[in-house]
Amino acid sequence: MAKAYKGYRAYKAQEAAVRAAAEKELIDAIKAFPSANKAAEHATMIAGYDVKNGKIAVGKSDHGTILADETKKYIEGKLGKN
Repeated sequence: MAKAYKGYRAYKAQEAAVRAAAEKELIDAIKAFPSANKAAEHATMIAGYDVKNGKIAVGKSDHGTILADETKKYIEGKLGKN
């Protein structure tokens, strides 16, 4: 039982590290806009991550308040299909 719990804790620690890295990458992408006006043109930002391999993807949508299908496909393509 202790071995399974140790494995679970290791997985959760890895998940937290990848999530934190994805959040940082998303924030860095938002901060990279040259101005608040430019940032406002991209109403939706998305970040995704795969805990198993540590891949992170960040994308933006230029289509108002909806998340464009192209943005979703971009993120899925960067992460790979499971």
